[in-house]
Amino acid sequence: MLRIKEFGNKVYDTYLIGYNEKYRCLFLKSNTRFVIYSLSLEKVIVETKELRRVDSLTFTSDWDYAICSAFKTNNSQLAKVYVIDMNQLSEKFVYEYIGFSAGNKTWKLSRFPSGVILARNSSIEVYDCRTKTVLFNIKNHYHTYKCLFLNEGEQEDVLEITYIGNDDHDFYGVNSTAIQHYPEIKKYDERYTAWKRYELNRKIVQSRTPTGGVRIEDQLNQRNILLEKEKINFWEGKFSLSGDYFWTEIIRELDEDERIPIAVKRNRLVADAMKRIKSETELVSKDPRWLRSIQSSNEDPEDENDSFIIDSVRYSILINLKTQKVVSIMNSE
Repeated sequence: MLRIKEFGNKVYDTYLIGYNEKYRCLFLKSNTRFVIYSLSLEKVIVETKELRRVDSLTFTSDWDYAICSAFKTNNSQLAKVYVIDMNQLSEKFVYEYIGFSAGNKTWKLSRFPSGVILARNSSIEVYDCRTKTVLFNIKNHYHTYKCLFLNEGEQEDVLEITYIGNDDHDFYGVNSTAIQHYPEIKKYDERYTAWKRYELNRKIVQSRTPTGGVRIEDQLNQRNILLEKEKINFWEGKFSLSGDYFWTEIIRELDEDERIPIAVKRNRLVADAMKRIKSETELVSKDPRWLRSIQSSNEDPEDENDSFIIDSVRYSILINLKTQKVVSIMNSE
């Protein structure tokens, strides 16, 4: 195991927010610190606070650009959007500010290898990171925070926008030549039961099955795979560049004898934390009030959540598509 970076911060958590397989780079954040680590060079190649609080990161379909959404403070409603040129990372850290985003994330578009779609304060925009130009845009008059979800298709992609605060919806169609607004469109039954994604130059497509599985049509390796099991829901996943490995999340429904109240799980976590703290005496604060404050959390009276039952568990899994076997599994909770 290789230690890649020590943040030395006990207040803010550190997150891995992205991995670019083509350039073998890890992207991490801790509060306002933004770090890029090269697995090829085995060293940190970027460490900066210039971007402020990076909330999300998306790569274009060709993997040559990373798009960061960063907030000035925790209370900011609009995020500044930066484009990082992966081709130049080995020499210098080059990024470009391309304006504000009013959406929860930026989506890559498989029909435009270096393009993304994002929500502005008063418009929806398809932006090409390579040419640094706006390919298409269309007015959007809702000056509010927007939740975006993209469903790709062979001839046209459909962007669904949910407006936070009033739960209204809008739909936009995106093809190779234009973006247009659909005043009325048949809404998907559920956001996560009607999606399709094209990967690796549109040679691989994954889609949702009505029963909660994932169908993979792989023209690259000439195979069709159905991932489907009883009491398990598969989520949208990511492929390795070879197309042989698939990383996704699953939700497994628990049997009756496996289900536990939330309060029981919480108390177990507190007990485990107490045991770990006591065993690692060198990490315990000399102030006894700190230890007592943790002990008291295990003595709190039951709250309103105690009646809720945990009836499912989430896992992150890595599947070898050649053998169709799970080669790695981690509890995501």
